[in-house]
Amino acid sequence: MKCNVGFWIGRPLKSLSLFAVAVALSACVVSQQNPPTADAAIPSATPPSAEIEWTAVLEVSGGITGMARTVSLASTGELSVRDERTGKVARSMVPADELASFETLVSAIREHPGEILPPCADCFVYHLLVEMDGRSIAAAMNDINLDSSDLAPLVHALFDLGNGALPL
Repeated sequence: MKCNVGFWIGRPLKSLSLFAVAVALSACVVSQQNPPTADAAIPSATPPSAEIEWTAVLEVSGGITGMARTVSLASTGELSVRDERTGKVARSMVPADELASFETLVSAIREHPGEILPPCADCFVYHLLVEMDGRSIAAAMNDINLDSSDLAPLVHALFDLGNGALPL
């Protein structure tokens, strides 16, 4: 299987470069784990808990307008949105009721298989990194495969939260 990472070359975004290469390379790695058997228990989603610390970072780039944004949300409610094109930054605290919905979305995340992004000239590219319980889950999607991903609700919610804090 050939892994095409050439589309990452030349991207000027410093914050996306390392993350993009890691995600692209993870798509090339074949898992050495044994597949689960039919009688293996499937873990249920962990209920949201204030004891679990997590951080979700969504980097959005591309599109016709050349968007380049980073939205970071922590389990503490701290929100940071940075527009790489304009240099504008917005910081705020997310209200507890809204944060609870994010905790539910984050706690439902399971390992995400790496995949090669389908080609799309004017699509947005979404890089999601979630860190919780000492583990990191990274995924890359674009407008073509986002809605078929189980991560779509979290990506859409972070995207909307970022646009509310720092309007386009």
